Amino acid sequence: MLSLSMASLLLACCLSLFLLHMLSVKLVSLLRWKKLWLIPASIGTPIHELSHAITAIVLGHRVHRVQLFSPQPDGGLGYVEHSHRFGGVVGMITTTLISLAPIAGGLGMVYVITLLLYPSAIEPSFSAATLS
Repeated sequence: MLSLSMASLLLACCLSLFLLHMLSVKLVSLLRWKKLWLIPASIGTPIHELSHAITAIVLGHRVHRVQLFSPQPDGGLGYVEHSHRFGGVVGMITTTLISLAPIAGGLGMVYVITLLLYPSAIEPSFSAATLS
């Protein structure tokens, strides 16, 4: 059974995600006519979709089709069509991990870009000499 603090934290997370979603939908609808949002979207969307596709393959799902960047009238920018061979809890867990993959993919790209542009920013927080 969830404790009250855990339940309130879960509720706060869900509410935050909902508000972020609503804000992003509103922002896209406001900027749609300007088409300027397609510039950063053309970089971020392929990273996002590749994260889904790679994770699906690693977790044993069948990837049928990948569209890395193809703006649609409904606001869609890309997609990955996949199917899983697992049922029940395993299927739900792997599908959830595939859904969350762009978080890791985005963070990974930020790390790589930082490493390429500013390598001294990524240093170990301690060295072997401090352990002695």
